[in-house]
Amino acid sequence: MYTKREWIRFSALGLFYAAGFHLLWLASTQLETLPNTISWYLPAGFRLAVYLLTPFRSWPFVYVIDRAFYIWMFGDSGLLNNPNYVADSLLWYLGHLILVPGITMLLVWYYRKYFQVPYLDTVRSTVALLVLSVLMSFGLGTIFLGRKAIDNPEFTTDFGSQLFSFFLGDLVGILALLPIVLVICELYQNRRKEHAVELGQTAIVWIGLIAAVVYFSGFTLNLDYYTKVLTILPAIYFSYRFGWRGAATSAFFICLMTYTSALYSDGATVENQFYIISMSMCCLFLGAAISEQTVLHRSITSANSELASTNQKLSNMVTTNRQLSSRLIQAQEHERYRLSRELHDDFGQRITEIKLKSSIGRRDTNKATVLFTEIIAKADELYQSLKSSLGTLRPAELDETGLIETLKQGDLAKLAKASGLTWSVQLIGSEPDLTHEQAIGLYRICQESVNNTIKHAHASSIRIVMDSTSDKLQLTISDDGRGFDMEAATDGFGLVGMKERALATGGELVLRSEPKGTVVSVFFS
Repeated sequence: MYTKREWIRFSALGLFYAAGFHLLWLASTQLETLPNTISWYLPAGFRLAVYLLTPFRSWPFVYVIDRAFYIWMFGDSGLLNNPNYVADSLLWYLGHLILVPGITMLLVWYYRKYFQVPYLDTVRSTVALLVLSVLMSFGLGTIFLGRKAIDNPEFTTDFGSQLFSFFLGDLVGILALLPIVLVICELYQNRRKEHAVELGQTAIVWIGLIAAVVYFSGFTLNLDYYTKVLTILPAIYFSYRFGWRGAATSAFFICLMTYTSALYSDGATVENQFYIISMSMCCLFLGAAISEQTVLHRSITSANSELASTNQKLSNMVTTNRQLSSRLIQAQEHERYRLSRELHDDFGQRITEIKLKSSIGRRDTNKATVLFTEIIAKADELYQSLKSSLGTLRPAELDETGLIETLKQGDLAKLAKASGLTWSVQLIGSEPDLTHEQAIGLYRICQESVNNTIKHAHASSIRIVMDSTSDKLQLTISDDGRGFDMEAATDGFGLVGMKERALATGGELVLRSEPKGTVVSVFFS
């Protein structure tokens, strides 16, 4: 069903098409009566342009109003009553009311199924449009002349030449009008200033050439010959310079200039028609190829730019990974050095004391009880020191009580409280079932965040929240200290290590730092 607005719009379109078609028809009949001019049937170009550019839903309005307008003009009681255009026969009604519009709609519908406006911007669509024009010109000419041949058997003796003339006239009319209409419509829709400038430059040069033809018409020169030669250069230039728009505009002015030249010379009609068709097709093919090449060049340039950007990102990632690997090695060596010093200075000293006291107790039995008590105390101290050192490698509470309880009561909580920070850990929802890698990864991220807060943030509190109620598991570590410049700090080993730990366990780390605090969030799908 059509809306009220569509009824108005499509009816206006039908009236516009009917009036434009028949005005161009009258103009074309006048052109054909002039001596030595080109036979170009402008309504053929107008008809094809309208069906190519209008919505499919408007076609019934265009068809009904146009045919009614035609009968009103040329029928028995019409404004221009002429039995040559409205024959009182079934074949005429079959041809003009069914076959002509039916073939036109079918061919255009099939073409529009595979191509989109502006139709001349690629070689493939241009070739297809020219094939469509040839098929339509030949098909409609066959229907029109075939009906006349059936009505008048004597007409068949000249049927071939008449069909050929009809075909050339239609094709010239299409090439004269359709390309320039596509340019104007595309300019109206996009409203790009550079395209308007291109059209203006092309038109000015061609109008100047036409004016020169009119001026030199008073001299005894074969203008038809010179016009055909001189037309080639601007046609090729504008097709190459402005692509399909320059080619389409040049095709229109080629027709106009050839017609102007023919008025002042003895150029042959068929020769001029062939010249227009060949030159217009060459221009349209060249313009389409240039436009297609321009689009391809832009896409390649854009792809190269994106590729260069991706390569730069990959290069930065490689550099970051190399720095990370180097710093990981340094961290491993530093950890080994720390453990060796701790084992030597702390464990070695305590074991030496235990051995010394054991030796004294073996020689002096009177002090054995006191010494054994001291040995037991030293052994307890050694155990606690060993437990603390092992906890820095992997907290045993992770396997025993889980991540949340480890964060609430473990070494990080003690470290934060010892540093004067308010420490809070909150679980929203049920505690998630984390893998060993995820648990230790999140713990290390929390450990690094706490260390950074203690060292740099001058904060008064740290809050850790784990939320398992949404689709993504989220762990958030926030403080109320002073923030930092993220761009200047993103290359630091601690932040890079945190991001790498999150990625290694299937998560994503998001860091946000402001003057009022820093927030580290880790997401798991």
